[in-house]
Amino acid sequence: MRKIYYERAFVEQFLRILSIEQKNEKIPFDNEEFAAGVASAKKYYEEHELNKYTDKIGLLFQKQTTDGEYEQFVRIIEEMNGILVELHNPRHVSFSITMDSGYVEYLENNNTTDIPEKELKGIVHAFEEGANLAYATGVS
Repeated sequence: MRKIYYERAFVEQFLRILSIEQKNEKIPFDNEEFAAGVASAKKYYEEHELNKYTDKIGLLFQKQTTDGEYEQFVRIIEEMNGILVELHNPRHVSFSITMDSGYVEYLENNNTTDIPEKELKGIVHAFEEGANLAYATGVS
C-alpha cells in the first residue's frame, strides 16, 4: 500500500472514532489546540511503540515548520472537506465530521491500517485530551 494512501486510511479511521465520540461538535483545526492534540497523539504513538504496526504514518506526526504545524495531517483533512468533514470559517479554525453512519460502519469493518482498534482509540483519546475536547474518555 502506498504511503500517502496509508496515511489517508489512518486519518479516516481517526475521524471515524472521533465522529462517534464528538458527534457534531466543532473540533479544533490547524491552530494551537489542534497542534497540542496531534502532539499528544504522537506521544501516545511513540510511547506505545505503534511503529511496530506501521511506520507509514510517522510523517503525520512531524512538525513541518518552526510554528509547530502538522502540515501532512492538516492537508489530508483539508482534502476531505465537503466529503467527510466540514471546515468552518473564518480561516478554518475548526471542523465538524460529516461522515455518515454507513461509512463509519464500513471503516470499522475494513481497517486497512494494521493498527488494532484499541490502539486507534488510544491515539484518538490522546488527541482529545491534548486538544482539550470535552469528551475525552480514556482508552476503553
